[in-house]
Amino acid sequence: MICHGEQLPPSFIDGLEREVIEPLPITSMSLDKGLDLQILLLWLSPGTPPRVLQSMASWIANQDRRIGLIGCCPNGDVEDTIAAFEAGADDFVAGRCGVRELSSRIHALRQRLVKPSAPAGLSYSGLSLDAPSHEVTRGEQTIQLSSTEVEVLRVLLNAEGRTLSRHTILDRAWGEHHFDIGERAVDNVILRLRRKLGAPHIIETVRGVGFRLARDR
Repeated sequence: MICHGEQLPPSFIDGLEREVIEPLPITSMSLDKGLDLQILLLWLSPGTPPRVLQSMASWIANQDRRIGLIGCCPNGDVEDTIAAFEAGADDFVAGRCGVRELSSRIHALRQRLVKPSAPAGLSYSGLSLDAPSHEVTRGEQTIQLSSTEVEVLRVLLNAEGRTLSRHTILDRAWGEHHFDIGERAVDNVILRLRRKLGAPHIIETVRGVGFRLARDR
């Protein structure tokens, strides 16, 4: 795990180390060296510009290994949470958070990252997902996805056009240990997928129910 943020208290570093997690400081050099990371923890101040998380999420999406992104803002609020998920975070903690809770979130996200991925070639509605490579193909276009985007799209592809509720997508994509991640996170990931795919009509909204992929073509 790598930590980013000058405000990360020494007590948290010590506590995370006791939880058999190895936190390291993040620098531009460490990113360039291609460390074998699993979790990236960003310790943020309230009102941190979304571009900070967006730049990290973009960097993660272009890596050849699965990396999770957790944001932590001890003095944050719901607006910080919404901004974090819209930027591409896998998890976010706004408000006070103890070492044990943060460690549990890190372990839960790690479990999601190392679980078996969808098989390459999973296809529906003109989309072909290669989960290990974090890529989806639509026509001649190949699009890089974040870990969370891969999982949400995997769930929709496996449903083969059936409508899934937000709660169902949350359970299947984030897993049973999603803590207080709300259904709004599903909407944010769907929004990002529609933008990246360049075809909003592919993921249909079923009003009052949830989402589904358009009929396969």
